[in-house]
Amino acid sequence: AVPFPDPAANAEMAISQVLTIGLKDGKTVGDLKVLWEENTKIAESLPDVLAYSCAADEESAEAKTITIQETFTSLKAHMEFATKLAEAGQMEKIMGIFEFQTLTTTIYPEPGEDEYAEYKEFLKPFGAMLKKPQVWIVHDFPRKGV
Repeated sequence: AVPFPDPAANAEMAISQVLTIGLKDGKTVGDLKVLWEENTKIAESLPDVLAYSCAADEESAEAKTITIQETFTSLKAHMEFATKLAEAGQMEKIMGIFEFQTLTTTIYPEPGEDEYAEYKEFLKPFGAMLKKPQVWIVHDFPRKGV
């Protein structure tokens, strides 16, 4: 088998996010799955979206610990993905289903000051919806992949 090319192999930067969410009243894991299928089609169309996954079941929904993981080649790539979701009407759906709990954002390596400030401003509205303060980790630890 021919190995799938790894767009992250030469990435100078990686940004990852781990979110935990619950579901708003009246929403189900089935509703989330339909939304996720729609969002994943958009993610698959963008090569700088390296990973986009959601782990959910009835227990995690009840405990508000549904876990979402996203990895991008850059801060700009994440902002582009969010823009594409908004253009497709998906952000409204996300806001109607997600009950945001926590968000941890990791960035490797440290971005430029202006780029980082722009990105933090971009995420500010999401941070305001969290049940706990957003966690930011900017690091230069050795890594394999992104």
